[in-house]
Amino acid sequence: MRSMRKRRCGIVPAVILCVMIVLAFMPVSASAYSRTPAKVKGVTAMNITSTTAKVKWKKAKYARKYKVYYYIDKDGSGWESQETKIVSGTSCTLYGLDIYTLYAVRVRAFNGTKKGKYSAVRQFQTLPDSITEQPKDVTVKEGENAAFSITARPGSTYQWFFNGNAIAGATGASYSITSVTPSNRGDYSCVVHNDTYGFQVSEDAVLTVISPAAAPVITTQPYSNKTSLVYNNASFSVTAADGISYSWQYSLSGTGAWTDLTASAAPGSQCAGVTSAKLTVPCKDSIFPYGTKFRCIVSNSRGSTISNAAWIKYGIALGLNNASATSGSNYVFSFSASGGKYPFKYSWQRKPAGGTYSGTVTPLNIIGPASAPSGSWTGQAVFGTAYTMYNGYTYKLTITDSDGNSQTDEATLTVK
Repeated sequence: MRSMRKRRCGIVPAVILCVMIVLAFMPVSASAYSRTPAKVKGVTAMNITSTTAKVKWKKAKYARKYKVYYYIDKDGSGWESQETKIVSGTSCTLYGLDIYTLYAVRVRAFNGTKKGKYSAVRQFQTLPDSITEQPKDVTVKEGENAAFSITARPGSTYQWFFNGNAIAGATGASYSITSVTPSNRGDYSCVVHNDTYGFQVSEDAVLTVISPAAAPVITTQPYSNKTSLVYNNASFSVTAADGISYSWQYSLSGTGAWTDLTASAAPGSQCAGVTSAKLTVPCKDSIFPYGTKFRCIVSNSRGSTISNAAWIKYGIALGLNNASATSGSNYVFSFSASGGKYPFKYSWQRKPAGGTYSGTVTPLNIIGPASAPSGSWTGQAVFGTAYTMYNGYTYKLTITDSDGNSQTDEATLTVK
């Protein structure tokens, strides 16, 4: 008895395990094929060319296959069954149709031996092609422009589609994309309507976008320490391999923080090219104070690369005016200047008419800005006694700023 109990105890769990395994698999397989598929809905039919048509529908629940039935009415005497197509997807192309002929189509879903109800009947008529030239495939590099075009009979209207979705505003015979990205990859088609020839769907034109293998590599950095006169413009440019998009930033002297330049807000709105490879900025201390730095972020779909920082040295513009004096009196040269970095140094030289400069001459007094000027400024240099021999002498002024920028101008002294 004990041995029999032991055997039964070992057999029962094994049988239960086998039953559980069978039950675990059988319901899934059996239920999958025991469901009657739903009725197919959303059937549309439209001729693609004069002898082909595209039929589409929505996926039916529990459907594994679909049968597409289409019929012809050649002379108005009634529908004549044509071919039946079996497909697994939710679209079907009908070929070899007759021109100027009315067709009807309906779709039925199948799940093994189970079959759903017929869809509603959709009719379409084949007409001569509205489209005379189909759009062509396009291959471009990322960041380049892409364009599709189609040729149709006069009087046609157009609507372009991307991956089956209508593109807002794309209602011309051509459609263009500026600076393509990987997201633009896909199928482009056009639905053409003509009052005489009806609707026609173009063939799909494929846009292939070639993306770079890596982030941009900057080959030419923006030129640093560029000298420009105040109230002029200065430009920075960058060259990069596989650069697709560009954005510029600026950093005020001593802050270490970088801020994006945008065309919609100052100071970016006062610049040109904030999203291009070349940036032009106004050299105004009120906009970009002395020492402001600029850099460019170059990007593509693989990543971004930041350029070296570049900055402007505001050069000096100088104008020295002629002077006149009575013999025996002091004489004064006045001048105007702009730009440069305060404080300034002044150096004077003079030479007789037809002579050469030698050494320097020191004025009795020189008047210039007492602090960093904002914009242009003026100054004076007062010299001692004007002797008759000084008549016709040429005086040369050299102004040097704290960054070592310098500018020189000459003027003539007349002694009466």
